[in-house]
Amino acid sequence: MSFLVQKSKYSCLSFADIDDVLNKHKPIGTMYFDCKKAYHTIPHKRLIGTLKAYGISGKVLEWIKSYLGNRTQQSYVNGVLSKSLPCPSGFPLDSVIGPVLFMIYINNLLEGVQPDGKLSLSDEDFKLFKCWFQ
Repeated sequence: MSFLVQKSKYSCLSFADIDDVLNKHKPIGTMYFDCKKAYHTIPHKRLIGTLKAYGISGKVLEWIKSYLGNRTQQSYVNGVLSKSLPCPSGFPLDSVIGPVLFMIYINNLLEGVQPDGKLSLSDEDFKLFKCWFQ
């Protein structure tokens, strides 16, 4: 399977992994998670803690704090603009650094995958595979 309409290169890799296991006539369990809206839910304080845990510090950490800090959001409905409210979580999905921050934040998901499991991560989704070899 070399091409799937509206699928990422990661989907092709995942399907290749599944195909390999099924060709060996082994059972496989999979879980798929769509993360497109998760960007908006990551608390800035928790993200900064994760970055520190990975050794990010100094000017780089201060720059990221500045990038995330002082964000506000407003809604425009029926010609009326709401009051500006602080936005303590999330970051722009279409930014260059957004996917990198997201991947760092969810990277610890790998820690729970057992030796015969596999986790496929991309900036929009992740797939968890568990194979049973008897």
